Amino acid sequence: MLRNRDGLGRVAIIGGGLVGTCTALELSDRGYKVDIFEAHSELVCKASQHNEGKIYLGFIYALDLSLNTAHTMIEGAIQFVELLSRWIKFDIEDLMSTPFHYCVHKGTLAKADKLAAHYQSCADLFEDVRSQTGLKYLGLIEKIYSRRMNEQDIADIANPEYIDAAFETNEYAIDTYKLASLLRQSVSQTDKITVRANSKVVGLKKSDDNSFRKQYSNLEGAITWSPPYQGNRVWNLVRKGSLLRVMAG
Repeated sequence: MLRNRDGLGRVAIIGGGLVGTCTALELSDRGYKVDIFEAHSELVCKASQHNEGKIYLGFIYALDLSLNTAHTMIEGAIQFVELLSRWIKFDIEDLMSTPFHYCVHKGTLAKADKLAAHYQSCADLFEDVRSQTGLKYLGLIEKIYSRRMNEQDIADIANPEYIDAAFETNEYAIDTYKLASLLRQSVSQTDKITVRANSKVVGLKKSDDNSFRKQYSNLEGAITWSPPYQGNRVWNLVRKGSLLRVMAG
């Protein structure tokens, strides 16, 4: 990180996916200048855009009897809209999918009764997290649930020959393409973020004064060295700081 005349730093972020882009927007809101080094032609264009977009409530982690994974998923899910609202303007209902249904395949490791108990544990965990934070799932939902479906309902969505049971839930996904577009638009509207697209970081060089430079290449393979960044704090953010911890400091 290189300090500017205002005493704030210039921060280098390697990778302009969802986390990198959101971190850049948060830091720019705090007054930092940010350089994003992105190997592809635009931000949020690979795995952060091409995925199911589910905002997990822990339902699919029934084999983790500790419930640690479910708890982590719920903590992230309940803060998702609150965090995004810091950087983009959006109506969450414009991004939401239809609710998810879970089918229990014959021969599965987790039988329907075990899943039902796990889903209830997730609902209890959610209630605990909601009471602690005062937040709602996707900014809308105060309680999560699962409902075991009858045979006719199952036949409407799956082949009963292969399915032992099914559950309806109020777990949702969001449209990742719309989200990616909104994030790119937000970045384009600030002069504090410089996007170095088509720039693949291929090396780092650390100096005696603890600063470092990034060596990156463009589409033609030309090698360029970045300006110096002060190393320790940036490395600590990468090594220790999740996005939530970065924004808490």
